[in-house]
This record gives sequence, C-alpha cells and structure tokens, in this order.
Amino acid sequence: MRKVRTAAAALAVLSVGAASVAQAAEITPEEGPLTRVEISETLNCAVNYLGDREGEFFDDTACGTFLSANGALHGPRSIPAGWALNGSPWTPVSQEQSGSGTSADPFVVTTVVTGGSFKVTQTDSHIAGTQSYQTTMTVTNTGSQAAEAVLYHGADCYLQDDDYGWGEHDSSTGAVLCRAKDAEGNWSSKGRIEQFIPTTAGSSYYYGHFSDVWSKISSQQPLPNQLEGAETRKDNGMALSWNLSLAAGASQTYTMTTTFSPQGLVGLPSQVSVEPVNGQEGHKRWLVTATITNPNDAAATAKQARVSVPENAAYVEGSVQGASAPALEQDADAGKVLVFPDVALAGGGAKSTFTFQVEGDLREGEVVALSGETTQGTPIIRSTTQVPALQTGTPAPSDKPTPAPSPSATPSATPSPSASAAPSAEPSQAPTASAAPVPQPSPTQTTPAAAKPAPKKTGLAATGVPAGLGLLALLSLAGGATAFAIRRRKS
Repeated sequence: MRKVRTAAAALAVLSVGAASVAQAAEITPEEGPLTRVEISETLNCAVNYLGDREGEFFDDTACGTFLSANGALHGPRSIPAGWALNGSPWTPVSQEQSGSGTSADPFVVTTVVTGGSFKVTQTDSHIAGTQSYQTTMTVTNTGSQAAEAVLYHGADCYLQDDDYGWGEHDSSTGAVLCRAKDAEGNWSSKGRIEQFIPTTAGSSYYYGHFSDVWSKISSQQPLPNQLEGAETRKDNGMALSWNLSLAAGASQTYTMTTTFSPQGLVGLPSQVSVEPVNGQEGHKRWLVTATITNPNDAAATAKQARVSVPENAAYVEGSVQGASAPALEQDADAGKVLVFPDVALAGGGAKSTFTFQVEGDLREGEVVALSGETTQGTPIIRSTTQVPALQTGTPAPSDKPTPAPSPSATPSATPSPSASAAPSAEPSQAPTASAAPVPQPSPTQTTPAAAKPAPKKTGLAATGVPAGLGLLALLSLAGGATAFAIRRRKS
C-alpha cells in the first residue's frame, strides 16, 4: 500500500521564513500516453501515465535536478521522503511554456533557476503521443572564478502505482532504469520500465534504495556507477550525474531522455556519420549514414527517423538506400530536419542502417543528429556527429549512392529468471550493446511481503527520532542555514 502524506503535514520547511508552495508548468496532452509532464519552478519533475492512478515518481514530485558546487548542494525546494538530502533550494528566476506538441513544434517548458554562483536553464520538451520527454540542462558559472561542479538528475521510482521494483543499467548507452513486476508478479523483460537515458557523454549513474539515491546526491560526489541490490525487489530510485569544470562566465549543456514503457521496451541506441562523397577540396556532396539498434526482442518500425542537417544542406533526390524518401520539416529547435517514415527495425539487438546524400557547402564542425520514435512510442536515442574537415589531394570516392546494409537480426537471447534461481550479486549483462542486466530473483524476492522491509517513508526516519520531535530539533539547530523542504508521509 502506498505511503501517503497527510494534508496537515504536507510540507515541513527547514529554513527561516514562511513556507511557500512551488509553482509549476504543466504539459497535458489529451491523448497520452503521457497525460502530464510537470516541471516546478525549482526543477521538480512529475509525470502521469495513461491509466495509472498515481504519478510515476513517489508522491508525484520525488524527482529533480540538483547541482553541487563550492561545497553547497542546490536542488528543488521540496522532495517527498527526501530526508537524506541536505542543501539549499534553487532560487526561481523564470518559467515559460511554448509549443503545440507536434514533432516540428514540441511542447516546451523552459525554467531558469540560480544557486550560489551558478545559473541553470532547463528545457523540457515533449511530442504528444510519445512515451518520453527530453531534458536539456545548461549550467552557467556566473561567478568571477573557475569552479568545479557535479550536476545530478534523480528520482524515487513509482511505477504502475507500485513503490517496489528492480533496476538495470545499459553500458552501451549509459542508461539506468527501474522495472516493475510483470503480469505474474515477477521480474521479466516485459515488466514495465521508466528509464533515464543520457544523451551527453561522460555521465555516471546509480541505482539503489530510494534513500540511498538521495544520500549519494547529498554527498556531493560523482555517482559511483553502481547497481546496488538491483536483483532484489525494493523501494527503488535512480540517478545520473555529470562532472563539470567551468571557467568564469562559461556554460556547458547536458541532455537526457526520460522514457516510460508498459511493455518494458527500452530506448533504441542510434549512430550517425557524415563524410564527403568526393574528398577533393570544394566538393559539395555528402553521404550520411544512420544506424539504429533495437535491443528489444520484437521487431519494430520507426514511425519517424529524424535527421537534422545544416541549413545549407539539400537532400539529393533518389539517393536514399534502406528507407523511404524523406519529408522536409523545419523544427523550432533542430532547424532543417529530414523525416524518414516507417523504417523497419529488426529486433534482438539487430542494427538497421539507411544512407542518403545531401548537397551544400557544409562547414567543418556543423552538427548532424539522428533521433525519432517507434510506432509504439519508444524513443530512438539521439546521437550526433560533426561535419569533418575536407582533405585536399585525396582520392575521390565514388559518387554513387552507397547501398545500405540490410537489417541483420543478431539477437542475444537472455533467459528469463526462474523462480528457483538464487539471485546473483550483481545483475548480469549480456554481451550485446543492447542488453539489459538480468536479475534472477528467488520466490521470496518477487513480492513486497517477502522482500526485506525497507525503512518507512514517514517523518525524519533517518534521524531515528519521532517526526515531530525531529523537526523541532532540526529547527532549533538550523540557525540561519537553508535546507531542502521535507514532505512527510504516513501509512
């Protein structure tokens, strides 16, 4: 049974001054499957999925963006059951909404906050009808000195109205996920998931008990790249982090995708490359190669494979191999986009590739990106490449379109855990780049009643004192210090 907070004890504030309820911006597509994506003015995240009674994170908003810098941790004003956190709330600056929800004009929430000598501009975007949303976090050092920092995004998982589940990590993408029980109440690849997918390189991850997730963030250290107890069904959470090194006045941007799937379908990794068709200086025709890997067992169809190209690149009619001819869109953020419909994607770890050519005076360093989603709403994980420098005096490759390799199914079958198997110390990884860890729970690990009980999410459980006394004690000790708000829950 879910542990809920009472109305009278909804918010306890460990800071001087009156408590205030954070404002928030909502994306509410009518058709779903995500019926609500909400971002608070201090960077909480909340999501509702079609058919669920409760949100996908505990107590709705136990999800957020944090930054550790100069010995201080900054984060959302309030995290439900976040008693392990200790720091200062973000200062809200602004929040705006835009977009119509189409692929060319997604719903967008842009939130700006400050903390210490840092500013974070976070953009969350969602295309109606898909099962994911994208988060872009730009961190700016507004101080006069260079600084080191750690950026975090973490959550207390609450899938299909259930606080318990398992965890997995994909070493090929850096993604971490929480998985719920399947229809039979056990772990299987068909169990529902929510997944954090980093789309900026250099991330670290952590999966474990929800309170350990908040403790790791509160430590202000990079996450340890660890699945802790992922093979045991528990009250779980997950997080990603990036290390930052910023000169005074400098900014860095980090991106990720959050996806949900009742069928247990994980995001599809992608890769894109661009090279000159003729290596001679001044030649203006380029070959783009797009590859999508489907780690899920079943074959799928990419409803849209979207390749953004520089503005001065023009598609060469008839050059596509391995896909249908694209339509041209002008994306509000990505600019010129070639949209390839109905790309067939074999399952079981198979790679599906298509190629095409563009013409134009492309400049070294310009970005080409590949993304999209399947007909089931599963995201094709965004990948990027840069236009290379033209080499002078090199042999000219053929000007003919290069046939794309046909999709080749190379599944890596992974046996489902049996009820009698003993759990491994760490979920195993299949050797393919697409495989997820395979926990092997015993019968006593597949139901909350049989699992070792986790600490109740009530009051200040971490302090070992009653909630009321604990709050009074902290208020008496806090002095002028600022800390995160804690929202108390009762059974």
